[in-house]
Amino acid sequence: QVYFIVTYNENSRSLANRCGAAVPVTRKIKAALAWGGYLMLHEKLKTPEKELISQRPQCHKWIVPDMRHETQERTENGNWLPQLTLALRNYHLIFTVKKSTIPNAGMGVFVRAVQGGAEENEESSTFVLESGELLDIGIYAPFCISDKKEEHVFFVKNFVHSMKAEEWAFDTIESDTMFDITDDCTGDIHDLARTHIPAYINECGRRYEPSIRAEHDPEGNVHYLFGHVASKLSIPTDGEEIELFIDYGPEYENVRLRKGYSELSTEEKAKRLKELQQEDADYLGEIETFSGENIIDCIRFFVDLFLSGKQGEKRKISELVRQRSAIVIERLRERAQDILDFKEESNMVDSVKDSIVRAEQLLNKLKETN
Repeated sequence: QVYFIVTYNENSRSLANRCGAAVPVTRKIKAALAWGGYLMLHEKLKTPEKELISQRPQCHKWIVPDMRHETQERTENGNWLPQLTLALRNYHLIFTVKKSTIPNAGMGVFVRAVQGGAEENEESSTFVLESGELLDIGIYAPFCISDKKEEHVFFVKNFVHSMKAEEWAFDTIESDTMFDITDDCTGDIHDLARTHIPAYINECGRRYEPSIRAEHDPEGNVHYLFGHVASKLSIPTDGEEIELFIDYGPEYENVRLRKGYSELSTEEKAKRLKELQQEDADYLGEIETFSGENIIDCIRFFVDLFLSGKQGEKRKISELVRQRSAIVIERLRERAQDILDFKEESNMVDSVKDSIVRAEQLLNKLKETN
């Protein structure tokens, strides 16, 4: 993977940051996106260089719609699901959530094109995104401050929820944090994320070309981009709907194996499942490498989960989650004690001692609720 170091215009950066953004001075950007942005600038300026630049292979142009409108639509069974309308080049693209064409995949996202914003036209035409044009359909994550977690905090949360939180996790542009759009109490996708289209897009198999790509914006937010990298994407305005798919890559294989839709060969699948079972068995061994600061962060997560609820608030936490939480908290307490006994971090003695006290309070609380 080749990257460019991009320096943002100081006036534009200052303006964005005054409006609450957090755009850095420089950032690494994938070569395809960097060349695509450069090409779009020269097209806008109508410089003679554009003919030469347009011959660059695999340029990705990040396209922003002219208009974006998202609503919640009530279904026949009384549920509310998001609907998104994007306007671009005298077309409206209407994204809706309905049963996926993939068996047992639940809901999926479909898109249809309407010319000129009208529902019916005498002559049908076709909406086209050229090869490498990627239309921004919105943010996948984060939606709130708590969606960005330290990697070690997400590590213990994922165990507590039997590894299902990793299905909704995404890397950030930082090496030690994750985006996590699941509820801390249940491990299921949280209510705010459910109100947006990207959360319903399914993953495709190897037989299909994905129509969605995930990219980070200058602030590090994850956006879903609609389009094909190496071919045109066409949607006729005759009412035809196409389902959107994304490919999460090889890093997502553990989720595929756990959910039973991995497309690995039978032999490779059996081998990986055996390795995965061993990884899960050894999972908490990672806690032995945690620093005092890591332990404090994780204990704080459990304090917020079990001790910080409003008085009389009944939190939806299952017995299994409570049991697995107790296992993790005990391992964190043991690791904190080792740090004290072996004098590993002399500058954090008081904080580590406090984390042990908090861990014992949590364990007592969990015993009371059993």
